[in-house]
Amino acid sequence: MEHHLLRAGHPEECEPDVLSLLMRLLRHHSEQEAAEGRLVRFTGRQNAEVLAGAERYYRAIEHPGPPQGRCRHAL
Repeated sequence: MEHHLLRAGHPEECEPDVLSLLMRLLRHHSEQEAAEGRLVRFTGRQNAEVLAGAERYYRAIEHPGPPQGRCRHAL
């Protein structure tokens, strides 16, 4: 990370460097949030798919119909 000294009496000379640093920090933070958001969406979708599969499995056990060949649980 870059550090800049503020020159006494001439803060405007540092402004472009400070703004550049702040913009890089903002971009980095936004990229991290986007990556975390993708992970949260993936985890939520995966959990929903597991839950839906478990529901189908247990409904098939409770109300057996014609054999489907995929149900491992034998009554």
